[in-house]
Amino acid sequence: MKQKLLEKRFLIYFLSDKKGLRDIKTIQAMLSGGLDWNFILEKTISHGACPLLYDYLKKTNLLPLLPKTIIKTLQKAYYHTAFINMQKYNQLKIVLKTLQDKKMPVLLVKGVILAEMVYQNIALRPMGDIDIITRNKTEEKKIKEITCTINHSLTLDIDYIPNDIIHFTFEWPYEKKTRFIKELWKRAKLHEIEGIQIYIPCLEDFLLCQLMNLSREGI
Repeated sequence: MKQKLLEKRFLIYFLSDKKGLRDIKTIQAMLSGGLDWNFILEKTISHGACPLLYDYLKKTNLLPLLPKTIIKTLQKAYYHTAFINMQKYNQLKIVLKTLQDKKMPVLLVKGVILAEMVYQNIALRPMGDIDIITRNKTEEKKIKEITCTINHSLTLDIDYIPNDIIHFTFEWPYEKKTRFIKELWKRAKLHEIEGIQIYIPCLEDFLLCQLMNLSREGI
């Protein structure tokens, strides 16, 4: 069985980039080395990295080095992610604005914060559940009722996207970690999403939340 060393090297080199410091000539050499694109697609799809790969190769004018079928697959993944995330993002803003008006603060972790602060492009990362941490169980119950009501009241014009396009997850994966949640809130930072105020974890807690999530998923 082939080890796919070149493909793995390409993926590691590409995904471990720091602030756009990839050497384009190194990438070009890899792309010209007869990569197994079925293997690469399998890995990038499983990690939600297809849009990120397409965006980088497009910006660096390296797309022509790929097979046309692969370009189409990456392009489709990029625009599909952008379309779905935009729908989710717009619905999320409605929910957050409603909660703000009702003076019910929430702390957001993971996906939406990555899109806002790390990727700075809503198309680059598939957005799953919106993870919300509330200050206590009483507020959690009220916020659940509000988000459920808003989800059912919104209508979208696209048939294949359900109205409840956002699934809110509360305190996941921090069940039975009351002390940890209190500490998260104590260190939380105020952040704005298009004029809507929310709370986000401090950098250290943000990284800790990512690691806890990876651990829960067995990664």
